[in-house]
Amino acid sequence: MKYCPECGAALKDKAIYCTNCGAKLDPQKVVRKAPEKTVVQAKPKPKQTFTFNDEETTVIRPMSAPKRQEEKVSEPLPIEEKHHSLFGFIIVALFISFIVAGGSAFLIPYITTSHHAAVEKQKQETEAKALDDYILATSSSVELTTDDLAGLSQKQLHYAKNEIYARNGYIFSNSDLSSYFKKKDWYNQRIKQSDATTNQETVYNRMSKIEKSNIAFIIKYGKSKGWKV
Repeated sequence: MKYCPECGAALKDKAIYCTNCGAKLDPQKVVRKAPEKTVVQAKPKPKQTFTFNDEETTVIRPMSAPKRQEEKVSEPLPIEEKHHSLFGFIIVALFISFIVAGGSAFLIPYITTSHHAAVEKQKQETEAKALDDYILATSSSVELTTDDLAGLSQKQLHYAKNEIYARNGYIFSNSDLSSYFKKKDWYNQRIKQSDATTNQETVYNRMSKIEKSNIAFIIKYGKSKGWKV
């Protein structure tokens, strides 16, 4: 059998061209034997020798794979550190609770005291304002003196006498006195009571001894001034 000198393909005896590579065949160069294939010898893998149990062993080192970038993985806290963290959190929580509770124990009495003080102050201011609305604030409880009436005008003395009637719920028919006392908060509260009346004698009869005495004293003082009160 003939073979192509170019590619080594097997040829027919009468072939002029190679059916494999198409080269024109020269009868003188036609090979009667198939050309030997070139074998490429692979390079031996590197060997690593180490000793194990006093015997030398050869290990073929595999081709090293490309190094991967190591991923950083956060390691879990050790159990002791977890316990310490939990213990610290509990301590902080207890401390805050103690501060809040202690602050409340301190603030509540303070707030309560402040509230009572504010209420008492408002009450005193209201009473002071009410006293200012009177010409003679103590004429229903304390016997009057000349010094109490000194400096009052005839009209003021007239209002001062009728204050005692107004305190006892008397409803004035006189337009001037009615208009004057209706502007007083203390009078508006008194005339709403069941003992309010237009009967002057009824009101006078239920007055205290001090009130009756003060009315007489005011009338006497006015006469000394030549006033009709």
